[in-house]
Amino acid sequence: MCRKRSQRSAYGKESLSVPTKKCSGVPAPEAVDKRKVFVVTGSSRGLGEAIATSLADQCPNSIIYVTSRNLFAAQRAKDRITSNLGTGCKAEMTVHKLDIQDAYSCNEFVRFLRKRHLGIDVLVNNASFEYASKTIQDAATRARITIGVNYRGTKLVTGALAPLFRPNGRIVIVTDKRGLASEFNYGPQHLQILQNPYISAEDIDGFVNEYIRSASRNTRYADGFPEDAYIVSKTAQIAWATVVAKRMREEFGVSVNTCCLNLPAKTKNEEISFKKTAETPVYLATVPEIPDALFVDERIRTFNC
Repeated sequence: MCRKRSQRSAYGKESLSVPTKKCSGVPAPEAVDKRKVFVVTGSSRGLGEAIATSLADQCPNSIIYVTSRNLFAAQRAKDRITSNLGTGCKAEMTVHKLDIQDAYSCNEFVRFLRKRHLGIDVLVNNASFEYASKTIQDAATRARITIGVNYRGTKLVTGALAPLFRPNGRIVIVTDKRGLASEFNYGPQHLQILQNPYISAEDIDGFVNEYIRSASRNTRYADGFPEDAYIVSKTAQIAWATVVAKRMREEFGVSVNTCCLNLPAKTKNEEISFKKTAETPVYLATVPEIPDALFVDERIRTFNC
């Protein structure tokens, strides 16, 4: 019996993952776990937890990774999922620490997955951040942090996991309809960039950097931007999805699809609302005929893995 060595991270002394049976060395080919592997980012609560729950309910012979930058929150989510589903839980639920903004955290997760599975099948990019409406943070800080999670974090974790995808792998990007670019949100100079069918990752980086500078000057409205950094972060995420879809298809044979959702507000029926909203990303993660480069806002039907 071997013991797992604790690893220090930016979030303290806690280990990056829960202990596993395989803790060192490269497994022999016959020892590699070949079940279908799903990774759901930001799945310790809310919509992410609902997505992980639906996958566990529908996908036998699979492993669902519940991830969060807070390992203990991920463990509590896993416990809730397995308790709520009971014998209806068809997949193995596993937790792992993952901070999508932290390159070290992403790379540690990659090393763990490579050692245990050699690859993954589905990544659901759900992790997201939005300031409360009454926050006291200044506009520049809100812009940097919100864009850092929703746009740059999504890019970072996707790039880190890209080499691990097995044949016919897929990525689902969960975003918000509020981020759709329109004349109600943006001036013509920004729409010209965002609606360009040949937009590049560099164009999108320039767009968000300009917004952060505008927020620092407190001239967002005059510069043709919306006030809310969350909207800008989701606009960038949607634009980037079109860029990364082509690259992932050409370089890795991986499909990328985006669901633009009406994300539910906090209500007394929050659990029911999140369960309903989770149907679309779960559809894209499990539908047998793999779609590619689609923007979906409502599921058509459900499928089993």
